[in-house]
Amino acid sequence: MTFEKLDHTNLSKKVVRAIRHQIFSGVLKADERVVESEIARALGISRGPVREALVELEREGLIITYPRKGTYVTNFTDKDIEEIYTLRALLEGHAVTRALDRLEGQDLDRLKDLLNEIGETAEKNDNIDVAQLDMQFHEEICKLADHKRLYDTWKSLLAQIQMLSATATEYYTNVKDVRKRHEVLVDALVKGDRGYVKECFEQHILNSMNGLISHLKKMRGQGPLEAEGVEEQPLAKMKPDVP
Repeated sequence: MTFEKLDHTNLSKKVVRAIRHQIFSGVLKADERVVESEIARALGISRGPVREALVELEREGLIITYPRKGTYVTNFTDKDIEEIYTLRALLEGHAVTRALDRLEGQDLDRLKDLLNEIGETAEKNDNIDVAQLDMQFHEEICKLADHKRLYDTWKSLLAQIQMLSATATEYYTNVKDVRKRHEVLVDALVKGDRGYVKECFEQHILNSMNGLISHLKKMRGQGPLEAEGVEEQPLAKMKPDVP
């Protein structure tokens, strides 16, 4: 495990970002032990800021501490993933219907710019940056909803979603598919049909959940298996185009 040395300004926040990056990039893997003293030594700092950072990362749900056993990177179960993604689908489904009332040309331009960034980053096969841009796209929708409590709840899931999204990009045959899947969402926003756009966003998230769970099952040697009760559907074929 290697870290770049940090200066001593806002150390705990920098340690949070450093460890978070190691988790998102897969250097620190699920169920791997996170040792406070080793991280402090690698970063060339005292253990205090590392301890503060681990508290924040545990609050985000990225690590978990077991009494008398130590601290480990969270290993999300299928049930955890289902809870995170179904809650996210509920939040974003409501957010996008509110966002439609506030959507302006400049907002669509921003979303299209993000699509271009996703495409350019996908060309480099940079899964982590693609996953971060993916989250920026969805965060824009939650901001446009103008619903503070909804946004705060969505933000409380963000670190876990980012961790899972970084993993999720691996199951695409081609990471460029991420852009195509978001182009469907922008097209739905342009059409402006409230029911259709809500269904597009919800199914987009549930499809991601299914793909991720199936991918993780393959990695565990369990074979492909759809998430119980939710069928994978191509977004473009869900409903006829709305005139």
